[in-house]
Amino acid sequence: MRPMKIVLGRLALAALLALAGWFAAQQMRDDAAPPPQGAPAPGGSDTQRQVPREILAFTAIRDGERIALSGSIRTDETRNALLDGLKQTVPNAVLSDGLNTDATIRPDLAEAAAFALRQLAQLPSARVDIRDRTIAIAGQAPDAEAYQAVVGAAATPPDGYRVDLAGLLPPVVRPYTWSAALGERDIVLRGHVPSQAARESVLAAIGPAFPDKRLVEHLQPASGLPDGIDFGEATRFALAHLSQLRVGTADLVDGTLSVRGDATDKDTAAAIRAAVRSGLPSGLAAGTVVVTVRPPSPYAFSARREAGTLTLSGYYPDPAARAAIDSLIRNRFFSEQVVDRLRRADGAPKGYAAGVSFGLEHLARLASGEILVRDASVEVKGEALYEQTAEQTARAVRAVALPGWTGTAEVRLRSSEAVSAEQ
Repeated sequence: MRPMKIVLGRLALAALLALAGWFAAQQMRDDAAPPPQGAPAPGGSDTQRQVPREILAFTAIRDGERIALSGSIRTDETRNALLDGLKQTVPNAVLSDGLNTDATIRPDLAEAAAFALRQLAQLPSARVDIRDRTIAIAGQAPDAEAYQAVVGAAATPPDGYRVDLAGLLPPVVRPYTWSAALGERDIVLRGHVPSQAARESVLAAIGPAFPDKRLVEHLQPASGLPDGIDFGEATRFALAHLSQLRVGTADLVDGTLSVRGDATDKDTAAAIRAAVRSGLPSGLAAGTVVVTVRPPSPYAFSARREAGTLTLSGYYPDPAARAAIDSLIRNRFFSEQVVDRLRRADGAPKGYAAGVSFGLEHLARLASGEILVRDASVEVKGEALYEQTAEQTARAVRAVALPGWTGTAEVRLRSSEAVSAEQ
């Protein structure tokens, strides 16, 4: 493990040097800028110069056990307290104290510096800077625990300060893994994300792709994603194809994507296999692709009409059946907003399209309600505005004339209170 530690140490040191250059450039630009309105001019009186400074006031750089402090602190007493605290949190620290005392420094800098050094103690290679009212923390976290500790501390900074974590890198992991597992009720995410922004992007994609699934998330920030891979593009691709399965998994290991699961029809299965094998985003390689066709059982369709919305879910057997459903909905539910969650699936029973059409026709007569088609049965529940409509609908559904089909109905008259409330 020693060679790996040496490599990571050099990478971290290189990153710190780059960050140091950035901060130095920022300081040079600020030094060249004209003083803010109301600031004392150069060479002003001692009274003018006693205004608390709003410039880069404190820096600490750590490389292993070596810690260098620079900048200014208000009093020697404050300096000694900071050094004592640092020795307690990093017992073997080799300190280089380049701090100056300056009575013009803001009094609350002491608390901000103590906060910054507590975070530095958790990062073996890092840099902290206090600039104006910002505490900037940059470096590589050694593990997930340290990373989460610094992120958690940043949520409650000293009064009057904000914490900038743009330069904080999560720990390096090998191999770099991410997975999504789709079950009957849940979608479970595990593995790593390169940043909090990447994590939020993945979570934002779950709702539209899996609207009826409960999200279970176990993602951890980590560095180490192989070069040349766009994490957002890779995970969007994986989730888009996983959403076409009834159940399954998508696994990303470094740059290799594997997909396993059950599709409900052969065309979808073939399309997923082809996409993973030859249509991957740049930087990805195809791993194991095992997609089998398993028709759903029971073969179901449901439509719920409620509050100006028609929600469709379940399966349709082919494009012709899909077109017939769409046409009927346009003609009979022209004022409803349609939420469409239908999916194509093989294995429909004989007369399925006719059974779905039969159910939708009777749902259209109701003020609100739901139909549920399971294999060769149709069930209608809901409320009608008129008693005669309720009786006729229930009687027609129970006497469904499709060969081999059965029908059940529970239709009641909508109460006058409900009708009045709608008006």
